[in-house]
Amino acid sequence: MKKNKNKPRDCWEFMDCPEKVKAVCNVYKLGMGNKCWYLMHVKEACPNADMVESCFDCQWYLEKEDQE
Repeated sequence: MKKNKNKPRDCWEFMDCPEKVKAVCNVYKLGMGNKCWYLMHVKEACPNADMVESCFDCQWYLEKEDQE
């Protein structure tokens, strides 16, 4: 995989979350955007969580998993 310096480092960059979403996002508040799925058990950890059935189905998780 080709390294890209402009790749998002955190989920909120990848998801292009607006400031109003980040303001209520526990992942953002805790600075866990690189491993946001670690907080999947926290109620409302991610305001975008309803976009996928599971964190493990999220494109951000899948891309991060491929990099490791």
